[in-house]
Amino acid sequence: MRSRFACLLPGLLLAGGALAADGLIDAPGAVAPVGFDIQGSPLPKAQVPALRGRLERLLGQLRGTPALAPLRGFAINQSARLFEQPAALAGAPSGGWAHLLVRRIDPARSERDPSGAWRGLGEGPAIELRVNDQAALFGYGVGKDALGDYYQLAVKPRRLQGMPVLQIGSKDVVVVHKPGRKPFAHISRQRYLEGLIAGEHAHIALLQKQLAEATDAESRHQLEQFIHQWQGSVAQKQASLNGMSEAERRSPTCQSSGSRGLFAACGEPGAVYYVTFAPDYFQPGLPPSSVQLLTISVVNKGFLNDRVLGLKLREAVAQLDLPALQRSLD
Repeated sequence: MRSRFACLLPGLLLAGGALAADGLIDAPGAVAPVGFDIQGSPLPKAQVPALRGRLERLLGQLRGTPALAPLRGFAINQSARLFEQPAALAGAPSGGWAHLLVRRIDPARSERDPSGAWRGLGEGPAIELRVNDQAALFGYGVGKDALGDYYQLAVKPRRLQGMPVLQIGSKDVVVVHKPGRKPFAHISRQRYLEGLIAGEHAHIALLQKQLAEATDAESRHQLEQFIHQWQGSVAQKQASLNGMSEAERRSPTCQSSGSRGLFAACGEPGAVYYVTFAPDYFQPGLPPSSVQLLTISVVNKGFLNDRVLGLKLREAVAQLDLPALQRSLD
């Protein structure tokens, strides 16, 4: 005996469109207007329309890819934002962010927009575009010294149309940067070792303070042992630094999961660089509305909650003309 739900389902599908082979309703999806806001004062008001327009054109290029056009079975929401750069990048152009979200439509629950297309429901995967935002290249910091935080970056990333693709958490991030200019700076072996040594000196000073305040013999003995161990570690690192040539001191710091020493060979499989922001990446003299760096973030294949829509977004990114986008950078 057929259930009541099974009897109702064909009527619902006919009301809004048949169910396609990919599980999406064969009905037109709506494209919501681009929501826009500005955080702080990232650039003069007269230059806002130029950068806003470029973000909206990037969204339009994504919407025009074969993967997303025509819109059937899902709807698009989109937004854009301009934001200030961190103080460490004084003089850099304004940061920009654009977000394209896709959501399934359900004629039984979705609303229609004025054109008759269906709006989406619930959560869905998204593509995130960022301009002039070096932080988009990195995940969580792996260390910090007196000069600031540093991060890890794959030595040999995957490539898409010649552009590096970084995996950061659950996202794949396509980096479109100016040819011949790196949007990151290497942490030299000298800086890395000096940072470790400074951190260990600070820890020894804390242990020595605890030793001075300790009253029982057992605690004092343990603290003295800890201090001796940390002093030995400092001496080892200082000896390594003292034994380096100038070329070795300037060479990049690399690490890998299989490395047992202070450094890994940068040619090892899976090796990562330790890097930080490159303050000299952005070209001086260009207006705050210029676009000199673009990153395109999309969900990694291993983290697809909605496989159909997630793969559509990955196809949309792959269908962009990335070399043309690189040529469009200021």
